[in-house]
Amino acid sequence: MAGNQLTVGVLGPSGMGGSHIAVELLGRGHRVVGISRNPGKIGKHALYEPRSVDLEDASIDEIATTFKGLDVMVCAYGPHSSGLDAMKYSRCPCELRSWRGYSNNVSCEHSAVS
Repeated sequence: MAGNQLTVGVLGPSGMGGSHIAVELLGRGHRVVGISRNPGKIGKHALYEPRSVDLEDASIDEIATTFKGLDVMVCAYGPHSSGLDAMKYSRCPCELRSWRGYSNNVSCEHSAVS
């Protein structure tokens, strides 16, 4: 498999989706670089390399350095959550855009929310 082995970066390797992706990639013989605040949380494997970075606080240069040497990047990143309640998306898309600092150019009944 060495000729077809890829080095795959997984953003969020210890989360719900990222952990499944990382395990599948490892099972297929690929090198996995786990990138998150606590990438060692997923465990140890001969083909797994943890790289620690807080994407919310790191500079672009720090993030770029963390991504060096990857053939492929898989984004399974999600914002910090608080259990099952974090899975309930009750906000309107226009409200989320405003909340995340984007311009609110979506028109709906919530467009007055800033």
